[in-house]
Amino acid sequence: MTAITGPSGCGKCTLLYCLSGLEEPTGGEVRVLGENLQEMNQRELALFRRSHVGFVFQAYNLVPSMTVWDNIMLPITLAGRRVDHRAVSELIDEFLLKGHERDAAGSLSGGEQQRVALLRTLLSDPDIVFADEPTGALDQRRGRMVFEKLQAFAHHPRKCLVMVTHDPHLAEQCDFIYTMRDG
Repeated sequence: MTAITGPSGCGKCTLLYCLSGLEEPTGGEVRVLGENLQEMNQRELALFRRSHVGFVFQAYNLVPSMTVWDNIMLPITLAGRRVDHRAVSELIDEFLLKGHERDAAGSLSGGEQQRVALLRTLLSDPDIVFADEPTGALDQRRGRMVFEKLQAFAHHPRKCLVMVTHDPHLAEQCDFIYTMRDG
């Protein structure tokens, strides 16, 4: 579990996007799980991300007109994987979203949308999760719950979390902390 900290505008999010293969770096190379991302074409990169990488963005990247349930199931459906619907329902309850399954994602509060995005990411069981301020829109209690879920994920064998955060308390609880300044 790795935290990337630093002042606004120093390049934390750009680094996260480069590490996840969403942006190409202007120099050097990015290797994730032993693979050089710059050597992949767009199709290979998309398949690699779908198979190995999860994202939790500040913008959540939910489809606002789709239900919470459909947003959660979208990456699993696209990957052609099956999932235990009862287990998904239990996770929805754990993430304090019970009763919102049929609500349009766009009708939820920012904190609820952030929890839907996190649940969707963790349910797809990636090898590595890149999270940009994963607790930023949450109150203290829900932020703690989300952070504990991320910690549990990151401490499973062969799993990794790279998180951008401005919260020094969260960063202190990570295994590694990198502080950026001026890129």
